[in-house]
Amino acid sequence: MIGLARGFALLLATVLLAAAALAQAPPKVTPASLPADWQQRDLEGKWVAYRAAVDGNPKDTTVPQAWALALAQSRDFELLEWIGIFEGWRWAGPQLVKADAPQLLRVAVWNVGAPDSHNKDTARKALLDRGDVALGWFEANPGAVSGKAAPVHAELVASGVRPAPAGHYLPALDAMQLLVPWLDAPAELTEWGDRRKQDSKVRYVHQVTRALSGVIVHGATDDLVVTKVVALTKHGNVALRTTAFKTLAALPGGCVPVEALHKMAMSGAEEAEQRRLATMALSYSTHPRVIELLAAIAKEPTYPGCDVAVDRLGEIGDPTTSAMLARIETRDPERLRHIASSISKIQQRQRAAEFLRPVPLRRLLERVAWLRVTKDPAAAAEAKTTEELLRQLAPQGQLGTVLEAFLNLPAPISPFRGEEVERVEQQLRAYANELRGR
Repeated sequence: MIGLARGFALLLATVLLAAAALAQAPPKVTPASLPADWQQRDLEGKWVAYRAAVDGNPKDTTVPQAWALALAQSRDFELLEWIGIFEGWRWAGPQLVKADAPQLLRVAVWNVGAPDSHNKDTARKALLDRGDVALGWFEANPGAVSGKAAPVHAELVASGVRPAPAGHYLPALDAMQLLVPWLDAPAELTEWGDRRKQDSKVRYVHQVTRALSGVIVHGATDDLVVTKVVALTKHGNVALRTTAFKTLAALPGGCVPVEALHKMAMSGAEEAEQRRLATMALSYSTHPRVIELLAAIAKEPTYPGCDVAVDRLGEIGDPTTSAMLARIETRDPERLRHIASSISKIQQRQRAAEFLRPVPLRRLLERVAWLRVTKDPAAAAEAKTTEELLRQLAPQGQLGTVLEAFLNLPAPISPFRGEEVERVEQQLRAYANELRGR
């Protein structure tokens, strides 16, 4: 009886474990379980079906993963490419790699500037793992060598790998040709509804929002593309306007259009919510003017973006910003608490020596460099204040080491344009070397 009981208990445990495993298993989407009308849908219709499945389970990452696997099995490489371009490498990329799909190399190059580090790193690895054909592909697509893919190309060349024929792979994607037509949205946009195929004479809402996602994944964005996104912040479709502002905020800091966003944030002709969104997007620029512009908005309680400015100054500001916030005059208890909270955030970042990290350190040094280039009278005082802060934070005698490591890092996309890009970078390095030599 004891042996029978033990056997029954073991069987029960096995059944329970199997049931638990089934409960935790990701939902399977196979070619056989794709929508019944899958073959009657064109590429646009397939995209909509895929997005409906993902949007129906927004917190379940196994859904896009299962779809990517099913699409690879059904050899829907065009749709996988769209997923890789507009949503990133994470799910589509590994399936393109596994199938050695014709779209593989160009989707990988598209993702090497992505803001998501996982997408960026795994896309880069896919190129390095196929060093010979990747180098052959770069030789056949010289336009892809410049810009964000340049470091990968340089690494391939330095490795000594010999280029191999890459005729199997499709040519490079052109961001201007791929994104701009969809970003040029007419005033009238149509919802997809229950269609299976697109009407080529109609522009659908999801086509424009999808292109905005592609702008983010692409990363290094041309100013013309940014101008198109700015124009969409004034579109009649409210959801599209909001998405456009969020897209601007998600761009690399050097691509965020300071002037256009500041103008909207300050314009009394804009709706209050649009001004708040413009202030939020503006705050993600790395241009040195941003702190000053946000401080001016934060001082005026009647500005719709005032609360946003106070929040963001706490997240990106430095001790000088703390002083700006402390000078704001108000008798409103809630506003006083809000300002105090932002000052506290800056102080916490200072105690954690966060300003010695690459991104905040560049912001500090770049501001001094920019003031010098523009011959601003405040340059000398700013340089002194910045030096005092950095010496206070750096371990005794270690500031030079910190700056040397910083100067060896590649420079991010510059918030400046024209001749200012090189002039500010030269001044930044000159100022950093001044600090190292003292």
